[in-house]
Amino acid sequence: MLSSSLVIHRYWVSFLTTGFDLDRHWSLVRDGFCENFKNDLLWLIILRAVKVRDSMKNWGCINSDRCSSCSGSKGTIDYCFLNYSHVKAVWLHFSPFLSTLLGVTFLLNCISVFFFQWPRADARSTCLARFLIRTTLYVIWKFRNKATSHSGHEDSQAIIRYIKTDIRKRISLDHSRLSHSDFASA
Repeated sequence: MLSSSLVIHRYWVSFLTTGFDLDRHWSLVRDGFCENFKNDLLWLIILRAVKVRDSMKNWGCINSDRCSSCSGSKGTIDYCFLNYSHVKAVWLHFSPFLSTLLGVTFLLNCISVFFFQWPRADARSTCLARFLIRTTLYVIWKFRNKATSHSGHEDSQAIIRYIKTDIRKRISLDHSRLSHSDFASA
């Protein structure tokens, strides 16, 4: 059986600390607690393979790398998932909860969001923080695609409501499919 080495796009190297453990990180990306489609999006972000305006221009698919929602900024991964005004409002909404889970102030940056680099907290809290981050990334991606393909422009409150609904559905599903003790320990 051939094994390929784990890779990380060279763009991210400048963001990472010298103690960054790539093997450990990939195990966090493929977390069994979170749905595969959310894990897959994070995997694509890290490989810089997500279709955003900047990458599509670099691939020769479109002529402009400007954000399709605001037309002012370059549509990079960082911008689309962290810095666009509607997206920042979403992160600001969930930052107090993430800070509580992690026991430190949650900083909105590539290191915290894409690489889960924060001081150690207990395993359950970090698992929940990673779940919330992945869910937020996925919903942001879903709403950006909707805006691009259907000319819809949802505000941050719509994104926040969708994230909360998604989490409620997950809790309800886990509650119905797991025994009481398994649900309590999940």
